[in-house]
Amino acid sequence: MSHRAALVSDSCLEAFLRCRYKSYLKVGNVTGQSSDFERHTGARSDAYRQLVQSRLLPQYRETDVLQSPPVTFQTLQKGKALILDAKAQASSLSATIDVLQRAGGTSLLGDFLYQPIQLCYYDLPTRAATILLAFKSMITSASTCLCGPAERSRTQKRQTRKRQVSYP
Repeated sequence: MSHRAALVSDSCLEAFLRCRYKSYLKVGNVTGQSSDFERHTGARSDAYRQLVQSRLLPQYRETDVLQSPPVTFQTLQKGKALILDAKAQASSLSATIDVLQRAGGTSLLGDFLYQPIQLCYYDLPTRAATILLAFKSMITSASTCLCGPAERSRTQKRQTRKRQVSYP
């Protein structure tokens, strides 16, 4: 019997932040009945996402927007101004990024980079929304090879050197 690594998604992480047992069930592909609260919260989040996207789209030309593409280096290299509902996957991690917005700066892509945007219904971002944004940013970077193993090892070496302090 072969053992296969479970795919940890952003929904599994979000479930873990709310209830560890629920995330355990999600990773194991165990489905159950959704509660009324969960259905209401999901519907409200979907409605908010649609509202924000409907307000963002008129600000951009139709040719400058991508809808639901996989996040790859080639996709990002196209330089679209806005990418909605992007699907990112790196090894056993996956996520759907609400919005990737092109920003100024330099990266391996050229004279631009992308900043992920996590849509949050509340006035202030929740702890879960902040953690999900970090998770999605990490997967985006890893799935597009914007921070490959060589870059990671250089960063780790720099951090190690900073920690090595000699005392007289």
